Amino acid sequence: MQFLPRPGTPAFGLLRPSGSSAAFAILLLTATAVGATSHYDRIQCLGCHGGDSREVVDPETGERRDVALDMARYRHGAHRALDCLACHERGFRSFPHNAKKPLTCMECHPREEAEGREATFDFRRWERQFKDSIHFTRHKKRFNCGECHNPHYFRVAEELGAPPEIIDTHNRWCLRCHKERAGRFPLSNPADPDMVGAHAWLPHTALHLRETRCVECHTSNAAPVSHDLLIWDEAKRDCVICHSRDTVLQRTLYRHHPEVPARLGFTNTAVLQDGYVMAANRNRYLDLLFYLVVGLAFLYVFGHAGIRWRRRRRGLSGGGGRQ
Repeated sequence: MQFLPRPGTPAFGLLRPSGSSAAFAILLLTATAVGATSHYDRIQCLGCHGGDSREVVDPETGERRDVALDMARYRHGAHRALDCLACHERGFRSFPHNAKKPLTCMECHPREEAEGREATFDFRRWERQFKDSIHFTRHKKRFNCGECHNPHYFRVAEELGAPPEIIDTHNRWCLRCHKERAGRFPLSNPADPDMVGAHAWLPHTALHLRETRCVECHTSNAAPVSHDLLIWDEAKRDCVICHSRDTVLQRTLYRHHPEVPARLGFTNTAVLQDGYVMAANRNRYLDLLFYLVVGLAFLYVFGHAGIRWRRRRRGLSGGGGRQ
């Protein structure tokens, strides 16, 4: 395995100041002088981790894992602009860096210098919720933020695009463990791997599993982003949380979706663009028509009954007089 020599090391002095080599050396020294050493470190890291699949064996657990990055996904990740050593700072300058631990998410977040959107992220609340969840209480030593939010590929929901892509991405985080039989992940096979069978109480089970996120029922939804994960017997079974005019989907899954003007009397029009959700996509004109039809039906029934009753009373009173 070959590494590029770092500026200032003896190996760097082997470059001969002639032709293109001299130009490269001058350029590299200039870049280093203005603070580009961290960028050079990143090139060294990607020399091994940015190539083809590469498996290593963890000396502590004996577990085999691939340490190569999917560069296409990495370039779109939320941490794409960070230097590798910003997180991998403890002992990663030497090789091999076995059993070294990078910084945890909460050692960096929330950042004091955070601005804009990141400044609004409630990391402390999420940490408290996570530490109260079964993921942490039952698997404290084996489960951390990175099990769901892979730091190399994680993207915030706002950047994922349309809600169907958010659903697919977020559910893959859950199913990565909850539908895994091979035992490669911290929570492998804790639930029935037959997801349809495990949710048999839910009408149109396969449709719900495909078109909604697990967290819509397995969190409290007390805020647009919640990490208070609920175990199976505590998960919500109240259909009204989604199937109502005040649907939770509008303030969770669709919170980043551009507002769509009401069309033809429908409610929650943004949700309607991806599919019809009964009771959430009600139409006020159809509601009024329904109320009118039902009202007229009741009026007819009670009016007809009233007329018959009056005629019967008159018939009885008239007959009694002739006798």
